[in-house]
Amino acid sequence: MTNTTTITVLGNPVKIETNLQSRSVTITLPLPTDVTAEKMVSILVYIQHSNGTTEVKRGRVVELEPGIKGIEFEVAHFSTFTLLYSPDLKIEEEVNTLAPIS
Repeated sequence: MTNTTTITVLGNPVKIETNLQSRSVTITLPLPTDVTAEKMVSILVYIQHSNGTTEVKRGRVVELEPGIKGIEFEVAHFSTFTLLYSPDLKIEEEVNTLAPIS
């Protein structure tokens, strides 16, 4: 039996660079307007750090302005951030590892 999961990239990856070092920073990425409340429980932030490491965070849904939602999360390094959605995932806790996207 094979375990497979469908993962969809939401929008385009976002690269954020800065000269801030050794500080945690809160980042909020806007969600596409077609993301339903049901989908929001299955969204992850895939992070590709400039040093080659990767991590995945769950984040929390916030309202940026009326009708516009975003995913807010903390990072210690600025990197490339990609929003992922999987209908097979119902995320209860923060996820720490995921195979790199090729």
